[in-house]
Amino acid sequence: MVSCKRGVVLTFCPLICAANGAIWGKSMLKDIPITEARHELTSLPERLAKEPGAVAVTRRGKPVLAVMPWELYQSIAETLEIMGDEDLMAALRKSIKEAQEGKIIPWARVKKDLGL
Repeated sequence: MVSCKRGVVLTFCPLICAANGAIWGKSMLKDIPITEARHELTSLPERLAKEPGAVAVTRRGKPVLAVMPWELYQSIAETLEIMGDEDLMAALRKSIKEAQEGKIIPWARVKKDLGL
């Protein structure tokens, strides 16, 4: 079990897995030139809601910005925070190992223990 600075308790690595899926499991929607991005900026939230991922904004054919939903940005930032903390990573590795060994607590018991 891992707890980050925001008080989020993780039993596996949902935050890391969520961010990894968003970053490595899905590609950018498309590259758009910065001149086109100016005109499309207001419609990007709706596009990104329909097709999760990010848009690469390019200048002279080279990516200069990534536009992504706020939730994706937050998950990436939190993942980096966890990955940069040696104690949290050690606890995460231990939790993953325990889960793989079947040393888990059933959700019903956790809810009961917490009075939920």
